[in-house]
Amino acid sequence: MKRFRFRLETLLRLQRLRQRLAEQEQAQAYRRWSAMREQLQALQAHAQEISHSASSRLTSAPSADAIAAEQYWFLLAEHLVVLDQILKLARQQEELHRQAWQQSDQRRLEITRKVEALNWLREQAWQAFRREQRIFEQHEMDELVLRAWSRQAEARSVHLTVGSLELPETVNASRRPVDSPLAAGGQIPTSEESAR
Repeated sequence: MKRFRFRLETLLRLQRLRQRLAEQEQAQAYRRWSAMREQLQALQAHAQEISHSASSRLTSAPSADAIAAEQYWFLLAEHLVVLDQILKLARQQEELHRQAWQQSDQRRLEITRKVEALNWLREQAWQAFRREQRIFEQHEMDELVLRAWSRQAEARSVHLTVGSLELPETVNASRRPVDSPLAAGGQIPTSEESAR
């Protein structure tokens, strides 16, 4: 009996390996995107904190030292400009990481579809192999039964042939008219009597 062999097994294994690698790549891309989102949220929270601090300082009593206040506002403005640029860069990086994650997800989906298609083909080939195997096994079983039946029929015909050769003599002997002198008179004739 032949063994099951899927012609595309090597391709299926390769695609499964590519699928695992694509899943790992997608997971890494998601982690990078998630980390970038956290950094962006932290930067946004820092910007809000500075903005809240500046607005509370404006509502508080004016400082006695005008030069220190002016310096504070100048440094704050510079810090906010730099922070705004950092936020823009962080948003761009976050968007790039999100797109990279989506692309890796698309690649994984494409590879997964290929693997599923190859698995389906393998299953179809397996079912066809099983059908062929059942037909082969049924043919073998039919052959064995036919051989056994042939041997039994041959043995019966030999027995019947031997029996039929003996049977007609017995039947013919019992149906034959009786001419023997013993049967006619009930006594065995002597040689003189039989010469008559």
